[in-house]
Amino acid sequence: MCLSSPPQMVRLCCLLVVALASSVLAGCGRPVGSVSGKVTIMNKPLKGGYVTFVSTDGQQTHPAQISEEGTYSIPKITAGPYQILVETASLAPRPVPMSANKGTPKGGKLDEGTAVPEGYHPSNAAEASIANANAKNAKRYVAIPARYAATSSSNLTYEVVGGNQTYNIELVN
Repeated sequence: MCLSSPPQMVRLCCLLVVALASSVLAGCGRPVGSVSGKVTIMNKPLKGGYVTFVSTDGQQTHPAQISEEGTYSIPKITAGPYQILVETASLAPRPVPMSANKGTPKGGKLDEGTAVPEGYHPSNAAEASIANANAKNAKRYVAIPARYAATSSSNLTYEVVGGNQTYNIELVN
């Protein structure tokens, strides 16, 4: 095939321009940034839980754990508008099951909210694991209004841009 005729040269040039433009545009997208900050309630840092940035189009979620100092960090997040969710309920103490030989309540578990009896010692590894997790989480748990954990009720929003940015989140009761 000879490319000496003008219509074939024009066609080839057009194809090359279209291919080049397609590859350039395919690499283009919204900028990427990072967001970090501190989560507080009534001017006191939360000591645990999770912050989640949910894109307003619902296509992306970016969760981050809240440290004991109340800080969070999302290292790679696409620019755009986000709704922010905060939850601490995952740190709330859970009921500890008690073995039959330790005065087990009917059903084998304490009712939710019932304190572990003083002097209680877990009789197996599973009970010990739950008790240890409860003790660790109890030190970090801070109750916050449930509205912050749901997309239908959280009023926290932020517009992420490219580059590093700091966004402190202040919760109110």
